[in-house]
Amino acid sequence: MFEALPGETAAMVVRNVSPGVHRIEDAFTNWYLIEAEDGITIVDCGVPSSWESLRTALGGRIGAVRAVVLTHAHFDHVGFAERARSELKVPVYVHDNDVPLTRHPWRYDHERARTPYLATQTKALPIVGALLRARRARCSAGDHGTGAQSMIVLLLAADW
Repeated sequence: MFEALPGETAAMVVRNVSPGVHRIEDAFTNWYLIEAEDGITIVDCGVPSSWESLRTALGGRIGAVRAVVLTHAHFDHVGFAERARSELKVPVYVHDNDVPLTRHPWRYDHERARTPYLATQTKALPIVGALLRARRARCSAGDHGTGAQSMIVLLLAADW
């Protein structure tokens, strides 16, 4: 049911990493589709361009999405969450502390300075370059990623 279209290389779908759990790999990110009898829950949303991978993976079943759960609100997890909320009319669940990050998924305060990381972790440079190219392409297409100003946000219980 969840598979890339012929010739599709933008995303890789790993079906049934556990029964009913499907991992989507694209733009150096991983996010998940959880199937249940009443529909599909998306766990994390990759980067904004991951929307096309979602459409590819679900095909005609895009209307089966019932909710989005964000594990945290870094740019590589928030991705298409606002688009899912607005276009699919589904709730997006994220912790209260991460709400400010969801408003601007490409701009967030870093725990550490990025320059020392990039200087010492040279293997990450191709990944960072790919993410920057994807961002540039998205911005030149007119999507400036203002994000989830009106995202429906609910506090997830800490004891789940």
